Amino acid sequence: MAEWLKRPTHNWRSRRFNSYWIIRIETRTHREENRFMNGIKYAIFTDKSIRLLGKNQYTFNVESGSTRTEIKHWVELFFGVKVIAMNSHRLPINGRRMRPIMGHRPHYKRMIITMAIHLYKTSIPSTRTRNRLIYGQHHCGKGRNARGIITAGHRGGGHKRLYRKIDFRRNEKDIYGRIVTIEYDPNRNAHICLIHYGDGEKRYILHPRGAIIGDTIVYGTEVPIKMGNALPLSAV
Repeated sequence: MAEWLKRPTHNWRSRRFNSYWIIRIETRTHREENRFMNGIKYAIFTDKSIRLLGKNQYTFNVESGSTRTEIKHWVELFFGVKVIAMNSHRLPINGRRMRPIMGHRPHYKRMIITMAIHLYKTSIPSTRTRNRLIYGQHHCGKGRNARGIITAGHRGGGHKRLYRKIDFRRNEKDIYGRIVTIEYDPNRNAHICLIHYGDGEKRYILHPRGAIIGDTIVYGTEVPIKMGNALPLSAV
Protein backbone atom coordinates (compact mmCIF):
# COMPACT_ATOMS: atom_id res chain seq x y z
CA MET A 1 0.00 0.00 0.00
CA ALA A 2 2.89 2.34 0.74
CA GLU A 3 4.26 1.89 -2.80
CA TRP A 4 0.86 2.71 -4.30
CA LEU A 5 0.65 5.86 -2.23
CA LYS A 6 4.03 7.06 -3.49
CA ARG A 7 3.11 6.76 -7.18
CA PRO A 8 2.99 10.09 -9.07
CA THR A 9 -0.57 11.09 -9.94
CA HIS A 10 -2.06 13.83 -12.11
CA ASN A 11 -5.21 14.45 -10.11
CA TRP A 12 -4.80 17.10 -7.42
CA ARG A 13 -7.32 15.33 -5.19
CA SER A 14 -5.30 12.10 -5.38
CA ARG A 15 -2.13 14.00 -4.48
CA ARG A 16 -3.78 15.47 -1.40
CA PHE A 17 -5.13 12.06 -0.44
CA ASN A 18 -1.71 10.43 -0.88
CA SER A 19 0.11 13.15 1.05
CA TYR A 20 -2.38 12.84 3.91
CA TRP A 21 -1.84 9.10 4.25
CA ILE A 22 1.95 9.36 3.96
CA ILE A 23 2.01 11.92 6.76
CA ARG A 24 -0.26 9.73 8.86
CA ILE A 25 1.97 6.66 8.40
CA GLU A 26 5.08 8.63 9.39
CA THR A 27 3.31 10.04 12.44
CA ARG A 28 2.33 6.54 13.55
CA THR A 29 5.95 5.36 13.25
CA HIS A 30 7.20 8.30 15.31
CA ARG A 31 4.51 7.59 17.90
CA GLU A 32 5.75 4.00 18.24
CA GLU A 33 9.33 5.22 18.68
CA ASN A 34 8.27 7.72 21.33
CA ARG A 35 6.34 5.05 23.23
CA PHE A 36 9.39 2.78 23.11
CA MET A 37 11.73 5.50 24.38
CA ASN A 38 9.30 6.46 27.14
CA GLY A 39 8.58 2.84 28.13
CA ILE A 40 12.22 1.78 28.65
CA LYS A 41 13.95 4.28 30.91
CA TYR A 42 17.57 3.16 31.12
CA ALA A 43 19.81 0.12 31.48
CA ILE A 44 20.99 -1.10 34.89
CA PHE A 45 24.66 -1.93 35.50
CA THR A 46 25.19 -3.59 38.86
CA ASP A 47 27.23 -6.60 39.96
CA LYS A 48 24.29 -8.90 39.33
CA SER A 49 23.35 -7.40 35.95
CA ILE A 50 26.95 -7.63 34.73
CA ARG A 51 27.04 -11.33 35.70
CA LEU A 52 23.80 -11.88 33.80
CA LEU A 53 25.33 -10.49 30.60
CA GLY A 54 27.18 -13.78 30.20
CA LYS A 55 23.79 -15.52 29.92
CA ASN A 56 22.45 -13.04 27.33
CA GLN A 57 20.28 -11.37 29.97
CA TYR A 58 19.95 -7.58 30.06
CA THR A 59 18.45 -5.50 32.86
CA PHE A 60 16.34 -2.36 32.32
CA ASN A 61 14.14 -0.03 34.31
CA VAL A 62 10.78 0.40 32.57
CA GLU A 63 7.60 2.33 33.25
CA SER A 64 5.33 0.75 35.82
CA GLY A 65 2.40 0.84 33.38
CA SER A 66 4.24 -0.98 30.56
CA THR A 67 3.40 -4.64 30.07
CA ARG A 68 5.83 -7.40 29.21
CA THR A 69 4.14 -7.92 25.84
CA GLU A 70 4.74 -4.29 24.87
CA ILE A 71 8.37 -4.33 26.02
CA LYS A 72 9.02 -7.57 24.12
CA HIS A 73 7.46 -6.15 20.95
CA TRP A 74 9.48 -2.94 21.15
CA VAL A 75 12.80 -4.70 21.86
CA GLU A 76 12.36 -7.17 18.99
CA LEU A 77 11.21 -4.41 16.63
CA PHE A 78 13.92 -1.81 17.24
CA PHE A 79 16.92 -4.04 18.07
CA GLY A 80 16.22 -6.95 15.70
CA VAL A 81 16.70 -9.70 18.31
CA LYS A 82 14.63 -12.63 19.56
CA VAL A 83 13.37 -12.42 23.15
CA ILE A 84 12.76 -15.81 24.78
CA ALA A 85 12.04 -14.83 28.41
CA MET A 86 11.18 -11.75 30.46
CA ASN A 87 11.20 -11.46 34.25
CA SER A 88 9.97 -8.34 36.02
CA HIS A 89 9.58 -7.22 39.61
CA ARG A 90 8.56 -4.00 41.31
CA LEU A 91 11.17 -2.16 43.32
CA PRO A 92 10.34 -0.94 46.83
CA ILE A 93 9.09 2.64 46.93
CA ASN A 94 11.56 5.11 48.40
CA GLY A 95 9.70 7.54 50.63
CA ARG A 96 10.61 11.20 50.72
CA ARG A 97 9.25 13.70 53.24
CA MET A 98 8.62 17.32 52.31
CA ARG A 99 7.83 18.92 55.68
CA PRO A 100 4.39 17.60 56.73
CA ILE A 101 3.81 15.75 53.44
CA MET A 102 5.17 12.23 52.94
CA GLY A 103 5.65 11.45 49.26
CA HIS A 104 7.64 9.03 47.16
CA ARG A 105 9.89 9.17 44.16
CA PRO A 106 8.80 8.01 40.67
CA HIS A 107 8.20 4.27 40.68
CA TYR A 108 9.57 1.97 37.97
CA LYS A 109 9.63 -1.74 37.26
CA ARG A 110 12.87 -3.64 36.82
CA MET A 111 12.85 -6.10 33.94
CA ILE A 112 15.39 -8.78 33.00
CA ILE A 113 15.20 -9.61 29.28
CA THR A 114 16.74 -12.87 28.03
CA MET A 115 17.90 -12.88 24.41
CA ALA A 116 18.10 -16.02 22.31
CA ILE A 117 21.56 -17.46 21.67
CA HIS A 118 22.19 -18.44 18.06
CA LEU A 119 22.81 -22.17 17.82
CA TYR A 120 24.08 -23.83 14.68
CA LYS A 121 23.76 -27.42 13.54
CA THR A 122 26.75 -29.67 13.17
CA SER A 123 28.60 -28.97 9.93
CA ILE A 124 31.31 -31.64 9.73
CA PRO A 125 32.27 -32.17 6.07
CA SER A 126 33.37 -35.81 6.01
CA THR A 127 31.85 -39.00 7.40
CA ARG A 128 35.25 -40.08 8.70
CA THR A 129 35.56 -36.97 10.86
CA ARG A 130 31.95 -37.33 12.01
CA ASN A 131 32.50 -40.92 13.14
CA ARG A 132 35.55 -39.79 15.09
CA LEU A 133 33.80 -36.94 16.94
CA ILE A 134 30.17 -38.13 17.12
CA TYR A 135 29.20 -41.72 17.77
CA GLY A 136 26.40 -43.69 19.39
CA GLN A 137 26.23 -44.98 22.94
CA HIS A 138 25.28 -48.50 24.00
CA HIS A 139 22.63 -48.19 26.72
CA CYS A 140 21.63 -51.67 27.80
CA GLY A 141 20.78 -51.02 31.44
CA LYS A 142 17.46 -49.18 31.47
CA GLY A 143 16.95 -49.86 35.15
CA ARG A 144 17.88 -53.58 35.06
CA ASN A 145 20.70 -55.44 36.73
CA ALA A 146 23.02 -58.07 35.25
CA ARG A 147 20.27 -60.72 35.39
CA GLY A 148 17.75 -58.53 33.57
CA ILE A 149 15.60 -57.87 36.64
CA ILE A 150 14.15 -54.38 37.06
CA THR A 151 15.87 -52.76 40.03
CA ALA A 152 15.09 -49.08 39.26
CA GLY A 153 11.57 -48.31 38.15
CA HIS A 154 10.41 -45.96 35.43
CA ARG A 155 13.67 -46.10 33.49
CA GLY A 156 14.00 -46.68 29.78
CA GLY A 157 12.80 -45.17 26.55
CA GLY A 158 13.70 -41.59 25.79
CA HIS A 159 15.13 -40.01 22.69
CA LYS A 160 18.26 -41.46 21.13
CA ARG A 161 21.36 -39.40 21.82
CA LEU A 162 24.70 -39.37 20.05
CA TYR A 163 27.77 -38.73 22.15
CA ARG A 164 30.06 -35.83 21.24
CA LYS A 165 33.69 -36.46 22.09
CA ILE A 166 34.95 -33.45 24.06
CA ASP A 167 38.62 -32.46 24.09
CA PHE A 168 39.34 -31.89 27.78
CA ARG A 169 43.12 -32.30 27.42
CA ARG A 170 43.69 -29.36 25.03
CA ASN A 171 47.09 -30.68 23.93
CA GLU A 172 47.29 -28.78 20.61
CA LYS A 173 50.18 -26.63 21.82
CA ASP A 174 50.79 -23.23 20.18
CA ILE A 175 48.36 -24.03 17.36
CA TYR A 176 45.60 -21.48 16.88
CA GLY A 177 42.05 -22.69 16.41
CA ARG A 178 38.90 -20.93 15.22
CA ILE A 179 35.40 -21.40 16.63
CA VAL A 180 33.24 -22.59 13.72
CA THR A 181 29.93 -23.58 15.35
CA ILE A 182 28.15 -23.34 18.70
CA GLU A 183 26.00 -26.43 19.20
CA TYR A 184 23.62 -28.03 21.66
CA ASP A 185 24.83 -31.17 23.41
CA PRO A 186 22.09 -33.52 24.68
CA ASN A 187 24.51 -35.21 27.11
CA ARG A 188 25.36 -32.15 29.23
CA ASN A 189 23.93 -28.83 30.37
CA ALA A 190 26.64 -26.72 28.72
CA HIS A 191 26.86 -25.89 25.03
CA ILE A 192 29.81 -27.07 22.96
CA CYS A 193 31.67 -25.52 20.04
CA LEU A 194 33.57 -27.02 17.13
CA ILE A 195 37.18 -25.86 16.73
CA HIS A 196 39.13 -25.93 13.46
CA TYR A 197 42.87 -25.84 14.19
CA GLY A 198 45.55 -24.57 11.85
CA ASP A 199 46.98 -28.06 11.26
CA GLY A 200 43.61 -29.37 10.02
CA GLU A 201 42.53 -30.96 13.31
CA LYS A 202 38.86 -30.64 14.34
CA ARG A 203 37.77 -31.03 17.95
CA TYR A 204 34.90 -30.24 20.29
CA ILE A 205 35.41 -28.21 23.47
CA LEU A 206 33.04 -26.79 26.06
CA HIS A 207 31.73 -23.41 24.99
CA PRO A 208 33.62 -20.63 26.85
CA ARG A 209 31.26 -18.02 28.25
CA GLY A 210 31.15 -14.98 25.99
CA ALA A 211 32.93 -16.59 23.03
CA ILE A 212 31.32 -16.14 19.62
CA ILE A 213 31.79 -17.70 16.20
CA GLY A 214 35.01 -16.53 14.57
CA ASP A 215 37.04 -16.13 17.78
CA THR A 216 40.48 -17.73 17.93
CA ILE A 217 41.76 -19.78 20.86
CA VAL A 218 45.13 -21.36 21.60
CA TYR A 219 46.86 -23.51 24.21
CA GLY A 220 50.40 -22.78 25.38
CA THR A 221 52.64 -21.61 28.19
CA GLU A 222 53.03 -18.00 27.03
CA VAL A 223 49.61 -17.26 25.54
CA PRO A 224 47.56 -14.29 26.83
CA ILE A 225 45.06 -14.97 29.59
CA LYS A 226 41.65 -14.48 27.99
CA MET A 227 38.39 -16.35 27.61
CA GLY A 228 38.88 -19.56 25.61
CA ASN A 229 42.67 -19.88 25.94
CA ALA A 230 44.22 -22.68 28.00
CA LEU A 231 47.43 -22.56 30.04
CA PRO A 232 49.13 -25.01 32.41
CA LEU A 233 48.80 -24.21 36.10
CA SER A 234 52.49 -23.35 36.31
CA ALA A 235 52.00 -20.51 33.80
CA VAL A 236 48.86 -18.98 35.33
